[in-house]
Formats: sequence, C-alpha cells, structure tokens
Amino acid sequence: MSKPYLIVGREGVYPRLEIRDLQKKTEQFTLFIHALHEIQKSGYRPEAARFRDLGGIHGLPYERWRGDPVSPDEPQPEAISGGYCSHGCENIYPTRKDLLYQ
Repeated sequence: MSKPYLIVGREGVYPRLEIRDLQKKTEQFTLFIHALHEIQKSGYRPEAARFRDLGGIHGLPYERWRGDPVSPDEPQPEAISGGYCSHGCENIYPTRKDLLYQ
C-alpha cells in the first residue's frame, strides 16, 4: 500500500477562477494547461496526484483513491456518485454554497 497523499489547500482566500476568466490571464492559464498535461501522463508521480486518480474522487471512474489510507475498496452508499464527493445528497449544499449564488 502506498503512503497517504495529502491534498491541502493554500492558506488565505484564493477563489477559484471561472475558466473563461482564467483563460484571460495568459500566464496563469498557460501554467494551468502545462500542469494539467503533466498530471495526465501515465507515469506521473505520485500516483495519487494523477488526473485519473483525482477524477476518481468524484466517482468517475470509481476506484479506491491511492492517497486514502483507510477507504474501503467498494463505493460508499451515501455517496451517490460512488466516489468520495457527496454529489446528489443534502450534504453537498453547505460545502458548495458558493455555487448556489452564482
């Protein structure tokens, strides 16, 4: 089993840019595209940070996330998508309330 891969956010407030706004910031957008390209490579390390593994957090495709040291191998019934993110249930709204007001 691999070591846990912790994803931690930056400190302070750094709102996520809407993709069309990010595209207008040429240098930031270029860095984003380069980073996206890198994590999509099959040999990218650590494996838990690969695009496919990160996508699995949302249940597409559902696979046990390599960075999670305690998760069971089967989808969780409370996560309708089958992943770690609780899309489709009432618990999603407090964590995504910023999206409700856009």
